[in-house]
Parts: sequence; structure tokens; C-alpha cells
Amino acid sequence: CFDASMHPFFSTARKKMKPNEPFRINRDLVRYRNGYPGVPLDDKRLNKNVSFYRNLLRSEPNGEFIDVMHKEWAEDYDELEFNHGYIQWLFPIHEDGMNSCAQILQRHEKAAFIKDPEIMERIRRSYTMMLGFYGAKIVDWESGELARTENFEDRFRNLNRKFHNYLRITRILKFLGEVGLEHLKLPFLKFFAREALVHRTIPSIKESLREYWAGTLRDNEELKQLIKMLNDPALLMEPARESVSSASKQSESVSKDSRKDVASSDDAQAKRHDEGAAAGEKQQTGVEESQESQATTVADEEELDPDAVDLDEAGGRVCAV
Repeated sequence: CFDASMHPFFSTARKKMKPNEPFRINRDLVRYRNGYPGVPLDDKRLNKNVSFYRNLLRSEPNGEFIDVMHKEWAEDYDELEFNHGYIQWLFPIHEDGMNSCAQILQRHEKAAFIKDPEIMERIRRSYTMMLGFYGAKIVDWESGELARTENFEDRFRNLNRKFHNYLRITRILKFLGEVGLEHLKLPFLKFFAREALVHRTIPSIKESLREYWAGTLRDNEELKQLIKMLNDPALLMEPARESVSSASKQSESVSKDSRKDVASSDDAQAKRHDEGAAAGEKQQTGVEESQESQATTVADEEELDPDAVDLDEAGGRVCAV
């Protein structure tokens, strides 16, 4: 069921951030933000995603019914880490993935998801399961606020080392926007930006945060707000339910380990993303995440004024005016 070819994200040398370069959104994300204009994506014969989310169909390959996943896999971190056949089923989007057993999300399926309370509840369970895998938990569904789990240190270490999860996160964020849960994205991004830039518990995610995750925000004002925070991490220093001083103390041990991980990583490790040695790990991500070939970045040195920013949807730029 997999296309075994290596994804460009793992085989292409990383681009260097350039000073004073404006924030840019890659072409895939521009299409996503605009709702895939001109693409039908509505073949009524295709209903695999609805059947899966109604617990009538197993995921493939090496899969399971969704209710079994939620019950038995939620704390089985090895299964979630090394099984590469489930993520496209839990979070289908309007783009091809490398798992040919999974199906591209159709527009009529998306509408069926949103109208079905049982499906929406399963979607929330899917999101909760993956949050736990990454060391976070939902505090409030209305606001989308996140907090750390009790075992966040172990989970953050894993996320800091297992880079293919960053591509999974891109898919998850896109999916949330397709099923009426757009409001969950900014709290997710702020939570992980705080961990990466303030507490420095997951420093390896900074590049994906800027280049790929931020661009999944479809609301321009939210995107401007996030850019401002990425440029000035001090704006991220007030977690809603946790004091900065307390969070910093909790972060100390994992932060030290994370910095050791980064210091010991060389360019070869970054290219293979900790999975080049395992053929299955090359297969995990979808075409929607061709994140090296077209992506450009926010320079670390850049200081954009979010109050003087326009979005050029055609070119995917966020540029000062």
C-alpha cells in the first residue's frame, strides 16, 4: 500500500534561513488555505473515510477499527511511533499521501463528518490521542487551550528526536481546518511555540513551526498574531494555567536533554530524520507535505511588524507594506 520512494523532505539539503526574508507560505499550503480551487474532489463513489470513522472499516495496512485504536493505542507509544499505516486514515485531507490504501478526503465526506455527532466525537478522540503522544492534553475544547501531560518530558524528548512526526502534525493541522475545528490550530501552535522558543524543551520543531505549521492557519489575523509571537517569543510567556516560573522549573531536565540532542545532531541526521535507517519510516508522510522542494522560511533575524503585513494569497507571501 505504500509508495516506497523517499520523500523529498528527507533527501533534500536544508535551506538556510536568510536575513530579512519575508515570511512565505509554500504552494501546497497556499492551495490548502484557498480551499483547493478548481479541484473537484467530490467523487460520490469514494466513501472509505466515512466508513472508517463510522467504525465499519479497518485502516490499512497493519491497521485496526478506529474505536479499537482509541481504546488500545492511546498509550501504546511504540505503535503510534512505528506504525505508518494509520495517520492518513485518522486525518484524511484533500491531498494524496504515500499510503495508497488510504483515500483522499472527498468534499461530500467532509460534509458528512461535520453533520455526524458520533464522527465528530471520534475526531476529537483522534486529536486527543495524538496530543497525548506528543506530550499535550486538551484543557478546553471551546478555546482549544492545551497543557502538558504528566509524562511530557518523555514525550517531548521523543518529539524532539523523531522528525517524521513534524510531517504528521502538518497533516493533523490541515485536517482540523477541514472539519470545522480551525479554532484548535492557533492554541496548538502557541503551545508548541512556547515549548520550543521559551522553555526550549523541543528546539528541533522550530523550523517546521515556522515553515509549515504556521501556514496552515486560514485566518489571516491569527497568522499575523502568530508571526508576531514567533518574532518576539516574550509574547508567548504567559500560559493560561501555568506560571512561567513553574513551567521553567519543570522544563529544566527535558530542556537540557533536548539541547544535548540538538548539539549532537549533524546534517546527516537532519536529512534522514531519524528514520532513514528504517524503510517504513520513509513511507509515513503524504504528498501534501512536500515540504522541502517549495518551502521558504522566516529568518531568525527578521522582525516583521504584524500590524503592517499583507497576505499575497497568489504568491503565498506575508510581506510588509
